[in-house]
Amino acid sequence: MCTLEKRGNIFFLTLTGDDEHRLNPTLISSLRSALSEAKSQSTRGTVLVTVADGKFFSNGFDLAWAKSASGGSPPEAVNLLRHMVELFKDVVADFISLPMPTIAAVTGHAAAAGLMLAMSHDYVLMRRDRGILYMSEVDIGMTLPGYFTALMRSKVAKPEVRRDVLLRGVKVKAEEAVAKGLIDSAHDNGEKAVEAAVRMAEELTKRRWDGEVYAEIRKSLYPEVCGVLGLSNRELATFWRVSHPFLAFASWISSVKIPSDIGKLGKLTVLNVSDNNITGNIPPSIVNLGNLMHLDLSYNRISGEIPTGIGNLSLMSRALLKQNQLTGSIPISITKIYRLADLDLSMNQISGTIPAELGSMPILSTLYLDNNQLYGG
Repeated sequence: MCTLEKRGNIFFLTLTGDDEHRLNPTLISSLRSALSEAKSQSTRGTVLVTVADGKFFSNGFDLAWAKSASGGSPPEAVNLLRHMVELFKDVVADFISLPMPTIAAVTGHAAAAGLMLAMSHDYVLMRRDRGILYMSEVDIGMTLPGYFTALMRSKVAKPEVRRDVLLRGVKVKAEEAVAKGLIDSAHDNGEKAVEAAVRMAEELTKRRWDGEVYAEIRKSLYPEVCGVLGLSNRELATFWRVSHPFLAFASWISSVKIPSDIGKLGKLTVLNVSDNNITGNIPPSIVNLGNLMHLDLSYNRISGEIPTGIGNLSLMSRALLKQNQLTGSIPISITKIYRLADLDLSMNQISGTIPAELGSMPILSTLYLDNNQLYGG
């Protein structure tokens, strides 16, 4: 798990506990919640510093969890690993679009996805007395997700360094990591690394930069990463709404509906139309989007009931329908979506009983049902 604490203008995101901070759906969800909270409290001059308790910064994906949750089925373990890869993609996107400078104080080993977590920050500081950076995939026989390689190409300038890290699986200590351009600085021990990160954060807070502008400039530096993460178009649209009051007003007075034939987009994996003044119902054809993994319809004026066949979206890991005008009951079929990790139906007009089956969903880690007309089943 992780915690978020704000001291002055500095947020401290801490990976807690004396374990390896393996990235599983629970930790990933905790990270996203903390980053969302930091974003909501962001003001001019805020900075985020990430630290970790214990010997590890993060030792990558939780392969033991995937094996255990699979019930002994190797194919299902692979599916669960792919699911974690997709969930973590959103964490990287959250860091790249976070409206404030970010600093990682790497006080222990950072391996595989754990190294990608560190490199998602603007600055990486590391202790020199203990800890290595290591991309283990070539050694354990795993290919790399596209956003891993895009992040590595964007953040590491030298091709020979990328080759050695990804194709040779070299284990890099702090001093060598500075020379290779993997990190920004090396420090005597973990305490010194954190102190240096705080000093850097204190200097950055004095600049009092506009966070949204900072995030836009950051994204412009990494177009390949943003393309893979699906950030470019969405964030560009947000930027234009903020920068041009007339367009913002035009967006407010107009309204649109989700096309009734949206179910024909069979290859669609992400549908995010949040905060767009959308009206009408959720089209029944949406249940035909068999490859959909992320659905975000939040902060609109969508009415009617959630389609009863939503359980057909078997690959979906996030369903965010917060703050609409939805009515009816929670479809029981939603509890059949095995990979669903985040479900937010809050601030609607949904009624009836809360399905008891929600409590049996294997990886559901965040559930928001508040501000409805529901009662216990």
